[in-house]
Amino acid sequence: MSRSPDPQDLAPEALAEAQQEGHGYRAFGLSIASDLALPGLLDASISAEPDVVIRTARISPETVSAVNDSGDHVGTAPPGVLRALVEEGRTITVDPDSEADPDFVAAVITGELLAALLRQRGCLVLHGAAVARDGHAIGFLGNSGWGKSTLAASLVGRGWRLLTDDLLVVSGLSNGTSAGSSADPAIVAGHPSMRLATEAAALVAADTHARHRAHAHTTKVRMDWDEAFLDAPVPVSHLFVLDPRGYEAPGVDPLPAHVAVLEMVHHTRVRLLLASPAYRQAHLAQCADLVGRTPVFSLRRQFGLEHVAALCDLVEATVAR
Repeated sequence: MSRSPDPQDLAPEALAEAQQEGHGYRAFGLSIASDLALPGLLDASISAEPDVVIRTARISPETVSAVNDSGDHVGTAPPGVLRALVEEGRTITVDPDSEADPDFVAAVITGELLAALLRQRGCLVLHGAAVARDGHAIGFLGNSGWGKSTLAASLVGRGWRLLTDDLLVVSGLSNGTSAGSSADPAIVAGHPSMRLATEAAALVAADTHARHRAHAHTTKVRMDWDEAFLDAPVPVSHLFVLDPRGYEAPGVDPLPAHVAVLEMVHHTRVRLLLASPAYRQAHLAQCADLVGRTPVFSLRRQFGLEHVAALCDLVEATVAR
């Protein structure tokens, strides 16, 4: 196995200033020390040994390909963006491309790379958004562009608290070798920001919310919801899988367990990056454990932002039953 780059290795010159300053964040219950700025994460002082270190160093293509073994050490190299190593649920080492948009580099780190690290730490990481109220959380799963963030943001406008967007992390699940937690599965708080299409942002957010272009490769904007963010794990009571098709009227249907497990597998982040037999077995066990303890529904919707309010009504009625 190749050795991880030492943090004292030469870093790209363009990143030297950020590396010297350092940044501290809190996300998904973890303290994070980072060489790079990661917009959208919750700023935090790092006074003790951090849970996660994100550092910059030179990484060769050979090193990236050599570490893909058990899943505890994985490498990835999106062309024109960065080369990266994610190791043992503790360290993310990145070598950004000199021409890459810094905001897009940050988005890859807080998306794909952080998802891999959280899975290494034993969490189930789904592609979704989640909100909470009255001591319980609900989550929305779906591919990009299916409207899960818009729906979650609309519920925040109704008094729900934002838990997470993009990475929906569930703790307290059995991995097939341990019993997991005796408590209910919980959605772990992520960060107080969301990425929304500009039209959706205008619909669901007041003018007082700051809007920033998420990065150069998207038209979506990043919105910060500090006052509505709930930085705590919350037991999950319902999961909704968005149906990508359009319907004449909204609807909700409970999913049979075997279908729900397949949906959990399909909507798991970086499932192809952590593809060793041990990780696959643990992943399937976690999905089955979650479905066994949490009702999962298919959510049918009408296309168009004018129908979001009716969909929120349906979700709230289902949760209240």
